[in-house]
Amino acid sequence: MSRGRMTAADIRRIFARYDPIALGVAIGAVAAIAIFGATALLLLKGGEVVGPRLALLSNYLISFDVSWTGGLIGAVEAGILGFVFGWILAAMINLVVALHESAFWFNADVTRTHD
Repeated sequence: MSRGRMTAADIRRIFARYDPIALGVAIGAVAAIAIFGATALLLLKGGEVVGPRLALLSNYLISFDVSWTGGLIGAVEAGILGFVFGWILAAMINLVVALHESAFWFNADVTRTHD
């Protein structure tokens, strides 16, 4: 960035965009690890009744149950849902950033016209 004067490339860097795929993969990976980790922890802990509260996730994750197979399937489902959520979140953030950038350029044009 040059001192005192900004170029169009500087403005594009200031209004940087999120990568929807990267954010989707990151959130999906965290969701998958969390579901599998919680399931594995309860299975390793054992007991007569294993994870009645965690089993409630089957209301949201179709094939999930508190078992090793259910934990893997739930991790895949949570990963997919996390990816979709992250992708949509990044797209919405990028929309807001684009609106702010266009408002900046509009204000810059109006200022330049009045000078």
